[in-house]
Amino acid sequence: MVNRVEEILRKNVHDLQEQLQTAYRRIDTLIGENRKLRTKLYPDQSFSESNWVEKPKEKKEMTSSDARGDWFDKERKKKSND
Repeated sequence: MVNRVEEILRKNVHDLQEQLQTAYRRIDTLIGENRKLRTKLYPDQSFSESNWVEKPKEKKEMTSSDARGDWFDKERKKKSND
């Protein structure tokens, strides 16, 4: 009886080790595919193991409040020069 249980446990450990090795190979494949896709999507970015590329920030459009702020700044400079 003890030999049978020991045999089952050994087989289970062997099966789990095979599953783990298969998972490691799959993870390695997915990492490679991920690198290829990131390079394709963001060719101007560099990648390392620890960082993820972020989507490039779009240029902020000038709003009316920004324009008003610029106008006030120009007026202040004019008054300080006078």
